[in-house]
Amino acid sequence: MAPTSSEFAVAAAGGAPRGGIHVLCVGNELAHDDGVGILVGRILQELELGPQIQVRFLQHVGFDLVDVLRVAEQVIIVDAARTGRRPGTCFRLDPADLDPQLGHVVSCHGIGLPELLGVARRLDPQSANARVTIVCIEVEDVRPYGFGLSARVQQAMPEALTMVLDLVGVSEATAGRATTLARLARSWVGSVGDAHVG
Repeated sequence: MAPTSSEFAVAAAGGAPRGGIHVLCVGNELAHDDGVGILVGRILQELELGPQIQVRFLQHVGFDLVDVLRVAEQVIIVDAARTGRRPGTCFRLDPADLDPQLGHVVSCHGIGLPELLGVARRLDPQSANARVTIVCIEVEDVRPYGFGLSARVQQAMPEALTMVLDLVGVSEATAGRATTLARLARSWVGSVGDAHVG
């Protein structure tokens, strides 16, 4: 189950050591391809990544990110995107790649990263030390009220996982297991109870 905003705040206030890698898997499994970030997170949870890597599920990125930045060494956001690229295209972005006026166009969730990062840095200048990367998967079908990924987004799962695992650093065996799980993921039926989003 994903931590609540108050749990993030406790960590920021000293309830957990500063550092580590936080992978924020964003999406809504009830909206077809919009659930791709959640599915990537599920596979990550099946791997032995070590205690320094925390995988969290969120329906959207909001002010929770401010608290995460205050305690994390590295933050990786995995999310569906709609940018006009071919569906299934995986790409990485740094916050500097986002235009402050157009950043909301990148994500299906209007993450407003430039604004959130600005708030975090004003509240705690040390939050600027956290490295932030966005792993995006271009989506095709985000109609509400339906499970399952479109074929091209499903086929992109191994590449998306590889991007995340390259950022966190894992053994070849772990990377191989992730690829295998990604190829099997088409048989994973979404369930609201399986991955908490909110």
